[in-house]
Order: sequence, then structure tokens, then C-alpha cells
Amino acid sequence: MLKTNIKFQKIKEQSNNKPKNKSNTNSKNKSNNSSSLNLLFILISLMILLLSINPSSALQVDNPQYTVDTNTFNTSNPKIIHPGDDVDIWIKITNDNTDKELKNIEVELTPKYPFETKQVNSVIGKATLSHLNEGESDVVHFKVHVDENAPSGEYPIILNVKAIRYDEDYESTQEMGKTYYLPIYGLAKFEMGLYGESEIEPSETKAISLNIHNKGTGNAKYLSISFAGSENVNIVGPTTHYIGLLKASSSNNIKISANSVPESKPGVYPIDATLTWIGEDGASYTAKMPVNLEVKDVIYDNQPYIYVEEIKSITTGYELSFALANRGSADLSYCVMKLTSPNLSKEYISYIGDLEGDDSDSGIFEIESFNSGAGGKLPVNLEITYFDSYHKEYTVNKEFTVDIPAKKSEDSNTMIFGVIIGLIILIAGYYFYKKRQKKKLAEKLEKEDEE
Repeated sequence: MLKTNIKFQKIKEQSNNKPKNKSNTNSKNKSNNSSSLNLLFILISLMILLLSINPSSALQVDNPQYTVDTNTFNTSNPKIIHPGDDVDIWIKITNDNTDKELKNIEVELTPKYPFETKQVNSVIGKATLSHLNEGESDVVHFKVHVDENAPSGEYPIILNVKAIRYDEDYESTQEMGKTYYLPIYGLAKFEMGLYGESEIEPSETKAISLNIHNKGTGNAKYLSISFAGSENVNIVGPTTHYIGLLKASSSNNIKISANSVPESKPGVYPIDATLTWIGEDGASYTAKMPVNLEVKDVIYDNQPYIYVEEIKSITTGYELSFALANRGSADLSYCVMKLTSPNLSKEYISYIGDLEGDDSDSGIFEIESFNSGAGGKLPVNLEITYFDSYHKEYTVNKEFTVDIPAKKSEDSNTMIFGVIIGLIILIAGYYFYKKRQKKKLAEKLEKEDEE
């Protein structure tokens, strides 16, 4: 925009030249004719002014040339600007007058959102040229940063150029303002997450729901996602899903079927997702990201199996053995077995420990004599407590009625014989102890007599 001062001189009407004896009708016609002439004069003056602007202008500003800084995110095409880029801008200034010189040329770049001017000149956003001779050109340099969250679109930068033009007898100030628009191409950036129930058990095939969210500032066209399994988790069914257009700040849901191998231990295992799409700048993009699935052990109600292993008579009473078997793939940890009965005076506890899948161990309890050795049916309750791999505690109660055998006569004779043998050993020990004491006393008295 070239600023030029225009002065208009008002044309005064000479009232004394007007005949005074005109009729009212003639006066109105002359007044209308005079107004029309004034308006025509103004229009002709404006046309002359507009036609004279370009020939008298000494400033010419070319369209800006720009490239993306090679140190920023995407350098595949230095002419394509993305959010987060640093952009170098060069502007050519020309003195297009044939015989006039320009001095003290100031060029100011005023960016609008999403641009921010960076320091490349002594004053941020301003560049100066000392002078331009007639027909001479020079280039000024600016750098701007693009906001990381800028959506796609064309955004303005405003350029103001000011210079002093020297004529033979006087100097004048030339000013020009221009607005340019630079295109910004937003980038699609994806996040992928699980929603709903996503835990999977060993040997289980389960439908997994995924949410794909475009959290970038650009649309993704022809978006497709391919999945690949890992050592512990495989994909069942289609491995590629076509989504198509996914706009910025929008999302889409898909479902995949995943299967965990039977040998999988509890833990988190990835499946790999590969995303391919066309950006708003026309370039092809690829991104890879893992989707983590949790393989979780589940302990079913019928997984612990408890049964009577052995009942036998022992010298002090009876020995009861109960077995605990793990009939699942999940471990049973810190297993404890507690035996109680209304016919017994106390409770009995046996620590079993950890049981892996398809493993078993026994809890052995020694109880006192039951029913005076006559045997009979003994009701017992077994309480089993254990933990899963997430340290959640479980409790199982199982009731049994066990047949306690009667004590045999030989068992009683054996007990009596054992008691007799024990008494004999005690008496013999006491006898030898007394004999040794007497011997020591005799030796002591004999020694005193010799002295």
C-alpha cells in the first residue's frame, strides 16, 4: 500500500456572474449542473492519482521465499511447513525507479498466530538496508517459529517497508504494507489405548477393543493399522484394519481377537501395531507402537482338589493325611491346611507352601487317641487358605467323615512292652549312677586315710 498525500482545491462559484433575474426553475438546473461537474472533477482526479501511483513508486517487494529449517522435525520437503517448524523467510526489495535513490530502508515483519519471530537480526522482526541505487535489489532475512499446536490452514504475515527517496531538490518517505499467507500442514499424531475388559487368561482367545485417537493437528487419510503378535500373545483372524479418514482430534474404535499361549506366565505382553496413512501435505507416513495386553491367572472354584490320602494308627494315636491338588494353570501360593473337629480337643495346622499347576502335596496331622482306641467315624473340617499371583487370598472348606480304625491288641501289647522297656532302662540307668557315686566316695575315703 503506497501512501500519497493529495490536496484538492475547492472551486468557488462566482455569484456575481449569475443573472439575478433567472426564474426558480433555471436556478435549480444550474445548481444541479454545478454539482455534477464537481463530482466529475473529483472522479477524474482520483483516476489520475491511481494511474500515477505505480509510475512514481520506487519500492518493489517480491513475494517471500521460505524454507523449513533442516534441524526441525520433518525435512523431507523444505517447502512444506508443519507445526513446530522453524522457517527461514527471504524477501527481495527492489528500487524500481530509474533515477532515484532509496536510503535507510526498514523492513518489519509482523507475524500473526501461529508464527513467532525469532532472533536473526539486531532487532527481532526488523531488517535494515542502508541504500538501494536505481534498479538495485537486496534481500532481507527473517526466521519464524510455528506453534506446535497449530491446525492446518493459511496464516498471515504482515510486511511493512519504509524508505527515504531522494530527488534532486527534496526527499520523501515511501511506505508500503503487504500481507502474505503461508500454508501450514498439520500433522496427525496417534495414541492407541485399550478400553473395556482387556485381561486375557492363558490359552484364552478374547476380543480386545482398541481406541485410536488422532491427537495431532492434521487429518490422516487412508489410515490402516496392521497387528503382529509376539511370543506369548498371537492375533486370531484379520491382522489389518482399514479406517480411512481420521480427522484431527477425532477417534475410532476397532476390535481384534488375541490368544495367549498356554505356557504364558502372568505378566504384560505386547502386540505390535503399524499405522500407515497419507498426511494433508500429501506425504506418506508410518508409525509403530506396541499395544500391551495383560495375561492374568484366574483361579477357579473347582481348581483346588482335596481328598483323604491315608488314615493310620500310630503309637501315640492316629495319623491323618489329606492331599491338596492344583488342577489349574495358575499357581496356588502359601497354602495352609487347618483341621478341626467337634470330637477333638484342639485344631491342627499343616503348612503346604506353593503348588504349581498339576502339582499336589499332603497335609499330615497326628491326633490323640480317639474314642478310647475303639475307633469309629470322625467328622472333620478342612479349611484351605492360599493366595494367587496378585496376593489375593482365597479360602476353601471341605468336610469329611473319616473311619478311624480301632486299636489292635498287639498295638496295646506293643505299647505295654514299650513302657516296660522304658522302665527297665530308667532303673538300670539309676542303678549304674548310684554304683558310680559309691565308687567315687570309696576312692575319696581311701585317699584321705593314706594321707
